[in-house]
Amino acid sequence: MVSSAQQRPQPFASRPWWNRNTLLRVLDDLLWAELNRLRPGQLGLRTSTQSAVTNERRGPMSDAALRPDAALELDSLGLDSLEWLDITTLIAVQFHLQQTGLDNQLLQQRQLGAWAQIILDSRARWDEALSFQTSGSTGQPKLCAHPLYRLEQEIHWFAGQLGDRHRVLSAVPAHHIYGFLFSAMLPALLGIPVLDLRTGLPSRALAQAQPGDLIVGHPAFFELATRGDCTVADDVIALTSTAPCPPSLWQQLISAGCARVIEIYGSSENAGIGVREAADAPFRLLPHWSRVGTTTDRLQPVEAPTGDQAHRIEQDAETATVSASASDTDTASVRAAASALDTDAASASDTHSDSDSCSETAAAANTDMAATATARRVLTSVELQDHLDWLDHERFFVLGRRDGAVQIGGVNVFPQRIERLLCTHPEVAEAAVRQANAEQGDRLKAFVVPVADCIEPGQLAHSLDAWLASLVTALERPRAIRIGSQLPRSATGKLIDWPAEGPAESG
Repeated sequence: MVSSAQQRPQPFASRPWWNRNTLLRVLDDLLWAELNRLRPGQLGLRTSTQSAVTNERRGPMSDAALRPDAALELDSLGLDSLEWLDITTLIAVQFHLQQTGLDNQLLQQRQLGAWAQIILDSRARWDEALSFQTSGSTGQPKLCAHPLYRLEQEIHWFAGQLGDRHRVLSAVPAHHIYGFLFSAMLPALLGIPVLDLRTGLPSRALAQAQPGDLIVGHPAFFELATRGDCTVADDVIALTSTAPCPPSLWQQLISAGCARVIEIYGSSENAGIGVREAADAPFRLLPHWSRVGTTTDRLQPVEAPTGDQAHRIEQDAETATVSASASDTDTASVRAAASALDTDAASASDTHSDSDSCSETAAAANTDMAATATARRVLTSVELQDHLDWLDHERFFVLGRRDGAVQIGGVNVFPQRIERLLCTHPEVAEAAVRQANAEQGDRLKAFVVPVADCIEPGQLAHSLDAWLASLVTALERPRAIRIGSQLPRSATGKLIDWPAEGPAESG
């Protein structure tokens, strides 16, 4: 069980992850992820200045390879006014800068290091909650807010399990909740260095690991890392999350010499939920969660916040406002700000309005604030994003997503979204999109039926691939597009699978 000391909010000075280097890493990852979302393929972005950050990570693993350039001039990126407001709004809401009134200072500063200092100044005054974006490719990621004491509950428990580690080798971005917990909070709590693996080949990660290392990754990374012959030093632990770890990959990691393989089941909405250390074993609930009665997909925190905590969180919900400057930015930013107000991060709040009216979104935010304030008066439960098969009140298997998402490279991708997008193309009559199997690369594949008057059906796959490149992220683009006269169906009319063939193939 989590001790009462771990339940209480810690003073700012005792939270070692609030330091300049950690924040620069988080902001670096957040900045480029948001730019990639705003401009798929980074169309028109002045990417030459990205080397100011990226060059700091090149070369052999070392502490220096982890520090982005604090002097990065944000104006050099060539952002337009809407992109600038989108990014500053996202940072303000993710770090709850509105609580201290320092959110508008982001607009006045033009260096990455200055943004980090603003956040540190704000955290010194108010440090009760933190928000994270979902990694889902749904057009606009959702911001999920977490009371900081709940994140501390989780990472203190894992620190107890991993307190003998000497280094953390991270292959995950620091601005998502999994990366922040295990490449920022955990190493800071244990007082050990964290090194970035993302600029080298995954195959080098296992070879360079030393006894006592913790490798924080995801299945797509570890699958690449274990290709070919590889041997891991003694006493190296592999930690994986964001997607199910296939039994075959589990066995590869053990065969390579990993002392332990730990899989965490969780989400951006609820943080870590369960953990297991064998491919055929059920997950076991982390000690700060409990199952709600006999329900299959709902959990509740084991202990409610103290009276003072609940009061502070309730005040957060009642006083948080959408910045007036955000009214000039795109609706997506304001929608993200509204979503961030639910500090319970229940998936029931996962609504995505298609309205283009900023005023309607702001009104919805006010409604959400009132509902959140009321919810703070009772111990709430959360709804999970997956269907679970419970063996008892602590152990469970994960059956699959409830929202149709698939995970590619640790990112939630929605095939139906790409399917609907393809159907908007003037030369597409029907389309089907699904994830290819592991032998076919685990990426999305598409089957497209062209319209009757399609000018060049033989070139349609290539033109669709180029068209999608400017509209979706790299992980959302189907790696194979097959053209055919009708969608593949069974004798009963049910859509069936098809071979993944290259973009130039047709059938």
